[in-house]
Amino acid sequence: MKRHIDIWLAVAAILFTVLVVLVAFLVGFYTNNDYTQFNFKIFNQAYEILEKNGLKPLPAAPFTEYEMIRGLVKAYDDPYTVFVEPSQHELESNQLEGKFGGIGAALQRDTLGTLRVYPYPNSPAAEAGVPSGSILLSVDDLTVDSDTPDDAVISALRGDVGSKVVVRVTPQGATEPVSFSIERREFGIPSVSWFILPEQPALGVVKVTGFSATTADEISAAIQDVEVQGASALVLDLRDNGGGLVEAGVDVVKLFAKAGSTIIAQHQPDRADQVTRTLTNGKYADLPLLVLVNQNTASSAEIVAGALQALDRASIIGKQTYGKDTIQLVFDLTDGSSIHVTSARWSLPANPAFTSGAGIVPDFPLTLDAPADSDYYRAALEVYSSNP
Repeated sequence: MKRHIDIWLAVAAILFTVLVVLVAFLVGFYTNNDYTQFNFKIFNQAYEILEKNGLKPLPAAPFTEYEMIRGLVKAYDDPYTVFVEPSQHELESNQLEGKFGGIGAALQRDTLGTLRVYPYPNSPAAEAGVPSGSILLSVDDLTVDSDTPDDAVISALRGDVGSKVVVRVTPQGATEPVSFSIERREFGIPSVSWFILPEQPALGVVKVTGFSATTADEISAAIQDVEVQGASALVLDLRDNGGGLVEAGVDVVKLFAKAGSTIIAQHQPDRADQVTRTLTNGKYADLPLLVLVNQNTASSAEIVAGALQALDRASIIGKQTYGKDTIQLVFDLTDGSSIHVTSARWSLPANPAFTSGAGIVPDFPLTLDAPADSDYYRAALEVYSSNP
């Protein structure tokens, strides 16, 4: 009998020891994880005070949660780490992917805050006959005015491919509104436009507004078109280009770089540097190239300008660039929102002078305070004429 008691006592002792170890582990685990350092008891107290004593009701979910996340991100104190709500996250994702299901139109507010519609060529909106520059009055049941958030309008315009949306507009110069029923379809968001410089038919100008998954292919198609029109040299216009996908910027550099070129190095804590080099000559490795930049040229656009400059593939014209050398990773949250987190830095091994905040220094700087388009193109023409 005593032996049985001894066995049970031994088992109990073992279980007690395991329990103590487990509790100690859990306490240590939760104590050492960042999210448990917050005193939610204080938050609950503040919430109850507002709920019981405030003149107006507390905001409903998810507004409160979103504001809490914004507060956390603000306390993190990094200008490029941001919280993005679902509708804006969807818009950004579509822009980076380069395509979406919608009507294919740009929206822009005029000086009075009126939202106007500018259909892209060959888009569903253009094919339906929506006049460019029309004032947007409504999208299905959504009335649009100066107070309507752009995100709400964009969400209303987008939807499943093949579905229809009714858009009501007032064309420029008209007094009566017109309604258009438009079938949504997958439509690419152009990041590139191009033309031949009128003063010099040998110069093709390719304007890049951002870097998405389709940008390198768009640039290649644009170059083919200006070459058909007689261009033998290219002006790559990166002014006011805030960047986009790092990989897309690297792909653009590869179009113009020689084999064996080192383009970019990416640096993350506790990881080996990731260095990208070219293995073969780019499709346009021998095409004479000029690049236009200004103070708003940033991030991936600086990768392109800085790498092409350092590799002696292009002369840079314009204003010193912004100087953003960080990379943000996008983490999706369960409700469709996201957090963009600064997770790495990039550098240009061939251009060690580039550092955060310094930007790319042009080979041919423009000294005017606010140069116009014509000033940039005139400078490009002068550089080209001196080295045709």
